[in-house]
Amino acid sequence: MATAIVTLAELFALSTRTNVSARNTTYAAILAEQKMEELRSAGLKDAALGAQALKEARDGAGTRYDPKVVEAFAAVLESQGGTW
Repeated sequence: MATAIVTLAELFALSTRTNVSARNTTYAAILAEQKMEELRSAGLKDAALGAQALKEARDGAGTRYDPKVVEAFAAVLESQGGTW
């Protein structure tokens, strides 16, 4: 019985951590999308948009954006020739 309770507690803790992580990732995605729309509305497009978006993302890495997400974004942007 004690083992079952410990296992349930561990599953609950894991579930809670996963939910917090998913929520943070969602917030980061929303912030990134808002920033892209802001840059687009400023008249940036193509390579200029990509360069500015990457600069903004790297400037916010570790504070506004998850550094791993920023590097993934940089890799995707690079694979597309720097255009968004």
